[in-house]
Amino acid sequence: VKNHLLLIKTFAKTQEHFSDWTLTIVGDGPLKNEYEKLSNDLNISKKVFFPGITKNIYTYYSKASIFVLSSVSEGLNLSLLEASSFGLPCIISNCSESHAQIIEHDKNGFIYKKDSQNELYNYLCQLMKNGDQREEFGNYAVKNSKKFSNKNTIEKWSNFLKNEC
Repeated sequence: VKNHLLLIKTFAKTQEHFSDWTLTIVGDGPLKNEYEKLSNDLNISKKVFFPGITKNIYTYYSKASIFVLSSVSEGLNLSLLEASSFGLPCIISNCSESHAQIIEHDKNGFIYKKDSQNELYNYLCQLMKNGDQREEFGNYAVKNSKKFSNKNTIEKWSNFLKNEC
């Protein structure tokens, strides 16, 4: 469960202080109409974009300043790995232990208590107002994401299989 409703509501609260920011939610699903309606109801429909499914997600990563994963339930999330490798500071919920292997709180992003709009809001505002922190987190994210590269993963599997067989 992605919990985009929480993200949209939280983003709406940021608009009082950060009206020049936009939110893009890439992908598609059965709740898209509900998200669009909420954006309209909160008067932020001109600030929230729903491009749907894309074949080139990297275009969106390269234009983004922050990546938010507001899920309440999630396995290992590939988009989180991709965003980190693009140098994006990330804000994620604490819904998955695997996420803590990718995001180190206060080093390459923030981890908030799932469903805590207040924590998500505070972390989002902190990164929105602090370009230096976004850059610092992003640089660490790139370094940290290398441990999940194909080469490293293959080496780890190879070593594991050598030891097991």
